[in-house]
Amino acid sequence: MLTDTKLRTLKPEQKAYKLTDRDGLYAMVLVSGAISFRYNYRINGRQETLMLGRYGPTGISLAEARQRLADAKQAISDGRSPGRQKQREIQKTKAANSFGEWTEIWLKRHQMAESTRDMRRSVYEREMKGIFGRQKVSEISQEYLRCVCEKIVARGAPATAIHVRDIVQWVYRYAMEKGHRFVNPAELVLPKSIATFKPKNRSLAPQEIGWMYAYLEQVATAPTNRLAVKLLLITMLRKKVVRPSRRREMAQRAVQERSISVRLACSAFQVSQTCYRYVAKTDAENEEIANWLLRLTDNHRNWGFGLCFLYLRNVRGFGWNHKRVYRIYRELELNLRIRPRKRLVSQYRWDDIDHVQRVATEWVWFYNHERPNMALGGITPKQRLAMAA
Repeated sequence: MLTDTKLRTLKPEQKAYKLTDRDGLYAMVLVSGAISFRYNYRINGRQETLMLGRYGPTGISLAEARQRLADAKQAISDGRSPGRQKQREIQKTKAANSFGEWTEIWLKRHQMAESTRDMRRSVYEREMKGIFGRQKVSEISQEYLRCVCEKIVARGAPATAIHVRDIVQWVYRYAMEKGHRFVNPAELVLPKSIATFKPKNRSLAPQEIGWMYAYLEQVATAPTNRLAVKLLLITMLRKKVVRPSRRREMAQRAVQERSISVRLACSAFQVSQTCYRYVAKTDAENEEIANWLLRLTDNHRNWGFGLCFLYLRNVRGFGWNHKRVYRIYRELELNLRIRPRKRLVSQYRWDDIDHVQRVATEWVWFYNHERPNMALGGITPKQRLAMAA
């Protein structure tokens, strides 16, 4: 059996020779003087040799070789070849490209807009290529990435630091989609931990726009100039900041007070002439919808809007639009109801067994005939049976 003292005193000879240890382990002494631990085994009818590692200060010790031998025997007992597994790991390590190579592949093949591709390539070449370009993908840690991002933030470019972090995240995801197993360092570096942004400007609120419009009416200027300023207030805002109904009121006021044509007012305030001439009609059905909603929510306190609308549409046959029903539902503040606590004690007080049977029969009839079933598409089981027949 081999010992560390004996291994240190081994000398090379004209030919390579081997010294056996326990459990099939042996040390091969090469002509160059290098000592390597090896193990011969048979698996699936073939003989293979596994090199466990080289002995020495830069290699492994005898104890580590014996531990690797035990792991190899466990793999053999599981039907796996440790030698071929080691070869695959070596080939995979050789095929592991650097971060720069993976980034070039990602920038070339990943689907994105050309402007986005150019922006990301510019960030990579300016901020990342010199730092991460030659490193292996497995070498970049989340501490190193955070340190690089913090240096960029300290330089006064927080948005660039976020871009650097995002590029690292996307490159690692792309590599993992191609079958490689890496720990994505960007997953542990959240954008909000790098930098946060505060808006430097804001849009005018609808009330402030109204004040501006009222002030413009007092300014002595040509009507066309006044309309141009009003148009700028609308077009330079975010989408839907000023609702169409509000713009219709502005157009109607301009026609009444400034005597301009309807066509010019609609063009200036970006509303159609149909919208300009629209007159809301009071519908008596709104009261009926409200009565139905109040009745349903009083009788069935655990029903929300979904069940109420499905009951009115599928069970009662009303053709009301769901947006209209929901608007009335919110006007009645039924969406703000507080659910009562569920009690362990039954809400019924049974008088006798006949009372229990009667309540159960009523519940089964209601469930089959009037309660919409979400699993059946919002119809009752009775309606489903009728459709199947």
